[in-house]
Amino acid sequence: MREKANRPPRYPVHIALSYRPVGESEWREGKTNNFSRTGVLFWTHELVKPDTQVEMTFQLPPLLEGEPAARVVCEGRVKRVTGSSALANQLSYVVAITKYKIVRGQSPPKRKARSSRKEAGAEMD
Repeated sequence: MREKANRPPRYPVHIALSYRPVGESEWREGKTNNFSRTGVLFWTHELVKPDTQVEMTFQLPPLLEGEPAARVVCEGRVKRVTGSSALANQLSYVVAITKYKIVRGQSPPKRKARSSRKEAGAEMD
């Protein structure tokens, strides 16, 4: 119980997330369930094994009207994978974040085509 008390707060935010195993070129899509400064819980249809290093990027909504949104670019390790009966054919992933950066004041990457999603994580290449 003590371990949970010292855990950073989790924020229940449901937003699109792009991720890929480190070394792969194709971005995959998921949706966050919650995140903290040390980890992300997200859902997807794709299988990624525990202990896999992944790159992730997601757009945070602007805090104030007229302010630019912030984009988070991070790397982490898949700690746990579980299934869900609530969301058919989806898996949940707990990823421990090992490094991250927040990019502010830039336009979010366009997600029209697959090549646009690749641009979203160019900083981590």
